[in-house]
Formats: sequence, structure tokens, C-alpha cells
Amino acid sequence: MDSFSTSGRRGGGLLSPAAVVVAVAVLLSAAEAAMEEPCYPRLFSFGDSLTDTGNFAFIFGNDSREPALRPPYGETFFHRATGRFSDGRLVVDFIADALGLPFVRPYWSGRTAGDFACGANFAVGGATALSPDFFRARGVPMADIVHLDMEMKWFRDLLKLLCPGDLAGCTGMMNQSLFLVGEIGGNDYNLPLLSGVSITKIRSFTPSVISKISSTITELIGLGAKTLVVPSNLPIGCVPNYLMIFKSSKKEDYEPETGCLRWMNEFSQYHNKLLIDELEKLRKLHPDVTIIYADYYGSAMEVFLSPEQFGIEDPLAACCGGGGPYGVSGTARCGYGEYKVCDDPQKFGSWDGFHPSEAAYKAIAIGLLRGSYTKPSIATTTNSCPQITELSSSVEYKVLYDLTAELFYTAWLLPNERVRGYKETTTFFGHLGCVADAAVMSLLVDGISYERDYTAEPIPVAASPSGPTTTSSRTAEANGSVGRMVSSTSGGGAGLLSPPAVVLAVAVVLSAAAAAQALAPPCYPRVFSFGDSLADTGNIPFIFGNDSRWPSLWPPYGETFFHSATGRASNGRLIIDFIAEAMGMPFVRPYWGGQTAGDFASGANFAVGGATALGPDFFRERGVPTDDDVVHLDMEMKWFRDLLGMLCAGDMDGCKGMMNQSLFLIGEIGGNDYNHPLMSGVSIEKIRSFTPSVIAKISSTITVSNMPMLQLFIYLELLFREAIQYYIACNATELSSQELIGLGAKTLVVPGNLPIGCIPRYLMQFESDKKEDYEPEIGCLRWMNEFSQYHNKLLIDELKNLRKLHPDVAIIYADYYGAAMEIFLSPEQFGIEDPLVACCGGGGPYGVSASAGCGYGEYKVCDDPAKYASWDGLHPSEAAYKGIAIGLLRGSYTQPPIASITDSCPQIIGLGSSVESKFSTRAERKNGFLHLREKRTTPLDCGSSAGGRGCAVVGITAAGGAMLPTRPALAVAPYGETFFHHATGRASNGRLIIDFIAGGPRGTSITGPHGANFAAGGATALSPDFYRERGVPVPDTVHLDMEMNWFRDLLQRHDSEKLVAMITTILLIIGRVSVRKIRSFTPSVIAKIFSTITELIGLRAKTLVVPGNIPIGCIPNYLMIFKSCKKEDYEPETGCLRWMND
Repeated sequence: MDSFSTSGRRGGGLLSPAAVVVAVAVLLSAAEAAMEEPCYPRLFSFGDSLTDTGNFAFIFGNDSREPALRPPYGETFFHRATGRFSDGRLVVDFIADALGLPFVRPYWSGRTAGDFACGANFAVGGATALSPDFFRARGVPMADIVHLDMEMKWFRDLLKLLCPGDLAGCTGMMNQSLFLVGEIGGNDYNLPLLSGVSITKIRSFTPSVISKISSTITELIGLGAKTLVVPSNLPIGCVPNYLMIFKSSKKEDYEPETGCLRWMNEFSQYHNKLLIDELEKLRKLHPDVTIIYADYYGSAMEVFLSPEQFGIEDPLAACCGGGGPYGVSGTARCGYGEYKVCDDPQKFGSWDGFHPSEAAYKAIAIGLLRGSYTKPSIATTTNSCPQITELSSSVEYKVLYDLTAELFYTAWLLPNERVRGYKETTTFFGHLGCVADAAVMSLLVDGISYERDYTAEPIPVAASPSGPTTTSSRTAEANGSVGRMVSSTSGGGAGLLSPPAVVLAVAVVLSAAAAAQALAPPCYPRVFSFGDSLADTGNIPFIFGNDSRWPSLWPPYGETFFHSATGRASNGRLIIDFIAEAMGMPFVRPYWGGQTAGDFASGANFAVGGATALGPDFFRERGVPTDDDVVHLDMEMKWFRDLLGMLCAGDMDGCKGMMNQSLFLIGEIGGNDYNHPLMSGVSIEKIRSFTPSVIAKISSTITVSNMPMLQLFIYLELLFREAIQYYIACNATELSSQELIGLGAKTLVVPGNLPIGCIPRYLMQFESDKKEDYEPEIGCLRWMNEFSQYHNKLLIDELKNLRKLHPDVAIIYADYYGAAMEIFLSPEQFGIEDPLVACCGGGGPYGVSASAGCGYGEYKVCDDPAKYASWDGLHPSEAAYKGIAIGLLRGSYTQPPIASITDSCPQIIGLGSSVESKFSTRAERKNGFLHLREKRTTPLDCGSSAGGRGCAVVGITAAGGAMLPTRPALAVAPYGETFFHHATGRASNGRLIIDFIAGGPRGTSITGPHGANFAAGGATALSPDFYRERGVPVPDTVHLDMEMNWFRDLLQRHDSEKLVAMITTILLIIGRVSVRKIRSFTPSVIAKIFSTITELIGLRAKTLVVPGNIPIGCIPNYLMIFKSCKKEDYEPETGCLRWMND
């Protein structure tokens, strides 16, 4: 047998069997060593008392005003006070432990670079985001306290220590580190609140707080940070001290489910909503950076909603304090005065009335580490962390914290008993998981080894003598909606929609499609789809004709929508149909249903019912009987290449443009690789061993394997078959050269597997009398759903690898599992009554039987398929497909969100424009339109009434067809008569201030290479929602956030290096955007302008002109409208209205 060198050529550098043995031995030892490394070599954190691991102790020493510096603080875990504001560990401690790092050293406890080998913690109890001067300027008394700018200064000082004389050399370290930016901002509200400042005034501080957090993130990214976790506020309405201080006799002031103060929790949600929106903007500005939103609010709410799940008996009472109904009093507090300490802190949600107990922190940390309360899921963004990625595999979001949680912490997270690697894998490489990456695998072919030393001695935490400190009474804070956010491998109830909201969402999908067809070309000119019966829109009839094995070829299939059988394995439309509709396209034509290039003008569907990812030979070699005529993924890819030959007429390079602009749907595929063997009685253990090969096949379809390298692996496989097979399964991407991506594909959607444990036929076939075999919330088979999650986890990991290899390609994971789980968890939200029963089948408890199936034998058909999630016991109904499609199109169940990728799709952007789906639904209903910006028909550089040159001419069509006010007078004479001699859209007779600044007497427009003008006539600084919430009726107008979105869009269309140079020299004019403001709105208006300036500076703007308001009391229309008979109302020198100019 010929052998091959690593380059694929015969001859030199051959690997002998002995060399391979040595190489594999080295591989194993290197991989084992790699597994001992932490996921991130360093962790840097910023924040306040929720994160402070000891800085307070070093800064304030034995200050007797702060009891946290002495017992009983720290008694649970450390058995001494460490400066932490709790009885034990904090969230940052659990995160560090899960990452394989020691507890993060407080910055003030170290001196040398070696002291910070594993990172540093800059958080300080009592710290604020904003400086004391901010509060003093607003009449709020504030001591000289630590704030975020100070913590960032300490960080920059540390960088100089770690990278002496060469800050640029720190970039690599920054790239590989994890940054925890918060929780911060809580004390910006707590301290004023405790000083008697009204919640209304405090609310006006929030935009500035968010802006400060945003500018800190931007600075860290500028220094090289690539992974940042940004926590939200906790639910402060559940803080015992606040429950005591703001005790109310009004029942409506409390949340009935939890007993927390409603208005305070609503304030926390307001903070979190603004933070979520800001992080979404930052992600768009920095697509190469992972910015993870940590939902402290949602995770903590699990504790208050279901305390028994965490072993907590009193979630609203403090363990340590002065007594009373909430365990706190005004005369004593934990460690101060006549205080009491409970016998078992683990039974309490609060430690001292302001800070959570270790038990609560542990619960919050598990919610984050499992991915349920991080967005994007931390488990999918930390692929180098087997400890974390395994945590995200559970479907049962309500049982995240049962007894296994404690077992998990004692056997997994504790440093001396940390389990590493993938426990479920039992192959030769099983204990290594996919940690044996390409760098390690190169040992086999190149003999290259590598080693990094991340060892560090345990951090000596400063002992705390006796003595408390100042009022760093930190309350709990919180995030967004209490609704749960579902991770991609979890089926939790993320932001569950009410039935009316679901109806609205469906209407939005359909109306968006109609709008697209009427108003704009499709988002993508073509869609190409591959897969099995979940995506087959009609290839089956052309391939198998009237074969009796396929009842989907005749009624009752297709009865709901098409009123005839189309070959779809359902009663109506499939997910691919809803996607096509939403993008303004016709249904995708089956490949076998066309003959000419013109037939495929909108793309083609290659999916075939019953198709597998792997070829029949794969299964036969493993003793699994398989029919010869089963279609598989290689066949579908061959058909696709044949079609390209027709579409490109021999010029394959000419096809790249078409490929760039097309959308590719790769699946769902792989389900039948499991279904066929399962039906044949093959054990789930054996089927599980097929999954790495299934994932490798999907991956190679996206980027196919290089043949010389494959020949090398065939040779190696003779000696180490199992080892090499597992490596290929984990790292097929490292061996790839080109297939779809190589042919020019730029946008690919890759679906995961559905929860097969909820399929009626499987529920019948594998019926069990063991209660533990079923998931209690939904009645699905637990072991089968866990298998689906295993497939999805491997797929997610593989797509992550592909994204790294192809950063210029959008590879979207479509979470069919999570979207479908919404239906099984809350069927009533979708109008479904029987989620586990087939509409069409042979009867029985699940609507199916062994003797009859839908379309053959003595089968029955339900009266209303819309009330069923399953159509025929194996395939979803149209109602279920619709529910899944909405989840995908809104972005809730796509990673990254499909709405953030498909910039050319106003229909989809409108569906996914909000971070919180249930909030976006309300916004769309309230505002009455979806696509304000996207339906503009003029170029980006159109104007404003004070600075604009064209947008005022444009009508913005609402979803209902109504036109927003367009000031049509600006489009016709006599506007523009003086200089331009025709109307230009400027709200004047000639040039504006911006024109004179740009070109003087020449009047050069700010367009093209000279810049762009984003001002729009009638624009406001604040969004319409701001005014509506305050009872001020306003139309749907352009506002400053929209103009900034346009600016970011423009940046993304230019070369990044040129932009840096451009932005640093450009003159940015922050225009006067609103004259219709009420005095009480002014702080919010100023805050919005301030945050916009901060963002522009973060984008490296160096020169900004910020105009003030003009004297509106001199405007003739106002002089007429507000005419007064009082002489004192007018300025004597000018005759203008004094109160308006004031």
C-alpha cells in the first residue's frame, strides 16, 4: 500500500507504524495536558460588592463601619471573612471554578506580574458606574467612592505591569482572556434611593449608567478583549431591606407570584432593557467579539419563583440581620448592633438583607453556566470549556436545580474533584472529547508539539480583622423580563408568548412576506435547500412515483393549505415554506420538478423524504440493514453540482456571484440516520456512535474534505481506526478545502435535530412503565431527547469551528429543538391542544398504532389539524412548523440571530428587531409598522429639517398602508428657490448651516467621499416610546438611535482600516435634533446625546461639534401660537418669548 507524506505526496517524510504509535502516545499525553489547562488563562472582572473578592478589605482596612470585613461574613465556605459581601462564594467565584481557574485575585492584593497570572478582580464594594461628580451635579449627595473609571485606570496600570513598555504585546493576552464587566450600576440607584431621591429622578440616571458601561466595553475591545460577559441588574424589589423600607399596604404594589415590590422590579427591568439594547448595538459594531449578556435578573427570579428547587425556604428573608418579617430592621444589621444569624444560610435567598447568600449566588451561577440565562449561551461561546459546554445539555429548564445541581457542584466544580472532558463518549478518544484539536492532531502528521503553562498558586485571600466600613449596602439588582431565555440546546420557555401574541406573531410573518413581495425584491434572490422529509417540498413524487411506501403522495396529506397532496410529509406548509414566504419568495421548487435554468430562478430544493446524511454502505458495514434506494447527502450535493453546471453554463467561477447572494438551508438532515436503525431495533448506544460521522458529513457538505489528507488518515486508521475516526468527527473542518463555501456560499442556515422523544410513534413504540423515563413537564421520553441534544451539541461545536475557519461567512445554527420545545412546554400558546397526539393515524393514546398509519390501513383524521403538533405521528403538523418557523425568523432560536445576519431583509429584520421577543411583539402592535428604515427609497445621505437634504421627501409606509407625515411642502417650490432654484428637501429657501460648514459658497453636499448626513426632518433625540410612556402622543418619527444605526450600517460597508483613518480625521456634527421637548424631558435628551457622543468616540472619532438649541422663542409660529398679552412674557430687546428662550 502506498503511504503519503503530510503534504499528500509520495516519498519523503513517511510515517512508519512505529512513528505513528509514538505520535499517538504523544498526542494522548498532550491532549491530557491540554485538558488540565483552564478554558481561559485569565479572568478580569469589574463591578461592585456583588463581585468584590477582597479589594474593599485592602482599600478600607479595618474601617468599623463595614461589618463585611469580619465574621459572620464568609462563614459558610471560607470559614472567615474575606471581604466578600456574603456568607461564602460569589458568582465570579463559581465562574472561575467552572473555568478551571483559581479564585480571582483582588487587584489591591497583588504587586508583581506573577501575582496576576490568572487575571485580576477590580470590583469594589459600593462602587458605582458613574463618578460622584455626576450625582453632585444633580443635587444628590455622594461621598468620594470608587467608580468604573477608577477601576479601568487600575486595569490600564496593570497592563503596564504585565506588558512593560509594550502595551501592543498585551493583545494576545487580551484575546484569550475572559472579561466580566459587572454587575455594575446598582449602587448608582441604591445610594440615591437610600438618600430619599425619587425613583422618577433615579430613572433619568439610567441612560448615563448604560452609556458608561458601554464605553468601558468599547475601551476593553479597543485593547484587544474578545470575550466579555456583561451582567444585568438583579430584581431589587426582592431585596429584604427594600421590602422593609418601602413596605406598602397596597396589594397591587407587590408581585403576586413572589411578594417582591413590583415597581422596583420594573425599574430593574428598565435598566436591563436599555443594557440589552446597548449590547446588541455593540455586537453589530464588533461582530468579531463575543459579548455575552448575563441575565442575573432571570436567573435570580428562578429562586424567588421556585425556592424549593434550590433548597431555599425563605427567599425574601435575610439570614443575618436585625429580625422582623424580612429578617432586617432599622436599628441593627448583619455584624452591627443586636443582630441575629440563622442556623443554616443555605435555606435563605439573602445573606444580610442587601446581598444574596452563597446558595442564591450558586443558583444564579448555574443558570449562567448552563447557558439558560446568558445570551448568546455561554456554553456555545466557550467551546474550549468541556466543563461548561456539558452543562447546557439539559432540556428541563424547571429542573435545572434539583438534587443533581448539588451533586454537580460537589463532584464537578470543587477544585479537588473537578471532572474534565466529555463523560458521555466511550470511544478510544472518548475521555478527550474534541479537545484533541488541529494543533494537537498536527502531532500525528507534523510532529509539532506545544505546551502552555497556566499554573498559579492559590490566591491568598486577605484575612479580615474586626471592623466594618461605610455604607456599601448593595442591593440585589436585576434583568429584563422574568420570562426564561432558552439556550440552543434547551427547550425552556423563553419569553413565552400569550395566545394573542402568537396570533399576532403569525400575522407578522405573513404580512411581512406580503409586504416584501409588494414593496421590494426578495432578501435573497435564491434559496437552496438540502435535507429529508422535514424539508422536502415535492421531490418524493418525482423520484418514487406512486410507491405505496410513501402515503404522503396522496390525501389526506396537504389538505390544510394546498388542498391536495404535494409530496410534503405534512398537512400543509413546512418550515422552508414559511422562510421563503417571510423573505418574499415563492415556495422553493423541488429539484426534480424543473428542467430548465429558468425553472430555478429562485433556487432549488434537493431535500427528499427519508434521506440520510450518510450513505447506505456506512450502515451495512455496521450491520444495519438499509435499502439501496435511500437518498443521502452526497447524492443531493451531486444534484446541486449538476444544477450549477446548468445555471452557470460551464463557467463555475461565474457562479460565485450567485452563490454569494443565495441562502442555503443545510437540513434538517441526520434524523433518518437514527430513525431507520431505531425502527430496526438497533440499540441507542450503537446509534449514538454514528453521531460524530453524521456531524462530519454535514460539516464536509459545508466544506468538503481534502482527498490527499483523507488518504493519509485511511492509512493511519488501519492502526488506530477508532482514534482517527473520532478525531475526524470532531475536526472534519480542519481537513476541509471547499464545497458550498468553496463554491461561494456566504449565508448558510444549519438546523439541529428535533426533540425525537416527543414523537408520538416513538412514544408508542418505546412506551415504558418507569416514571423516570419521561420528562415530567411534557411527557416526552427523556433518553431520546437527551440523544437529540447530544447530536445538537456536536453540531453546535462543529459550526463554531467552521465560523473560525470562515469568519467572512454567516453560518447560522437553527435551533429546531428549542423552538419545538416551546410548543411542548406551552401548547396553549400556539392554539394546540394535543402536542403528543397525531392528528392522522391509527388511534390509541398517541393517535398512532402499529397496524395503521396516516394514509394506509384503518386510519383516522382529526377534525382540526391546527390543534395538533404532530400530523402523522412522525412529522409535525403545519401548526407546529409555523410555530418553529416564527421562533427562527424572530431570531430567538437562531445563533447568531438570523435577523442580525440578513441585513438585506427588512421583513426578517422587523421580526427580529427586539432582544426580548415578547416585548418586540408589543412594540410592533403599538407602533403599527415593522420596517421604518428599511422601506426608505432614497440614499443614506438624506437630511433633516435643520440639517437635512432629502429624507423629508420620503414617505415611510406603515404595515397598515398608512403614510407617516412626510412634510410634502418641502418637496416642492418655493422651498429651495434661493440657492438651488428647486426643492431639495431642505426645510429652507436655500442652504443650511451644515452646507456652509461643508462647502462655504460652493455649497458642497455632504455625500459620497465627503461624508454622509443622517439628519431627518422632524427627528427627535428620544424614541416615540419615551413620550408615549409619559402620555404624550407622538407619531412614529426618526430618532437618534435610528440615525446611529444608519451610521453603523455605513461603517460596515467600508474597508475597516480606511475607516479608522477616516473616523480619526472626520468632523462629526451632532445635529440639533429636537425642539419639541418638555423641560422634564431635557435630562433624558441630554443623556441620549451624551451616549451618542460616547459611542462615536469609542469608534475613534476625534473631532465633534455639538450644537445647542436655537432660541425657539423667536420662531414666528410659536410667537403666533403662544401669543401673550403680558409684557413680561417677551424679551424687550428682541420681542421673543422669554419663557421659551429660557
